Amino acid sequence: MISLLNGCNCSNLTVNPKNWKTCKASALARNWYIQYYFYDTSMKKKKFVIIKGMNRFKTLDERREATKQLIGNELHQLREKGYNPITGKFAPVKDNCIEATTLFVEALRKAFDLMKLERTTKVDINSSINYFEIAAQKLGFANYEIQDVKRKHLMQLLEMLPTLKKELERL
Repeated sequence: MISLLNGCNCSNLTVNPKNWKTCKASALARNWYIQYYFYDTSMKKKKFVIIKGMNRFKTLDERREATKQLIGNELHQLREKGYNPITGKFAPVKDNCIEATTLFVEALRKAFDLMKLERTTKVDINSSINYFEIAAQKLGFANYEIQDVKRKHLMQLLEMLPTLKKELERL
């Protein structure tokens, strides 16, 4: 199963005939195709996708090369461009790139978005990040770039969490 950036998944792309990399010239008589399942988790739908286009080539080497290019193109469309075969549209892909200039709390949230976790674990981590954000604001380094956050800042933040939690429970 391949996880995609837009929250969807797809199965591995397979080629028919299965021995397309090693088959003999007799395989040219058959129609070749690429197939996979696409799962849209937001719509709770799946679609069986078939890709053709390599059968117009008459030599084995040309057909293999075309097949490799079609697989590469389809994976690029799915992974980098957020293509959804069910809707036929390109979904906007979230920018989860964490750079050295990303702000501390923003970097935590982006890293959190990249994690594939159980729902209960995600709830716990999200709660922790919320506490980290409040503590970082109180300590004055919420607007630090991630490259400027040192171990001493993290130690101060972790030391402040128990008192912060007591303060918030009283409210």
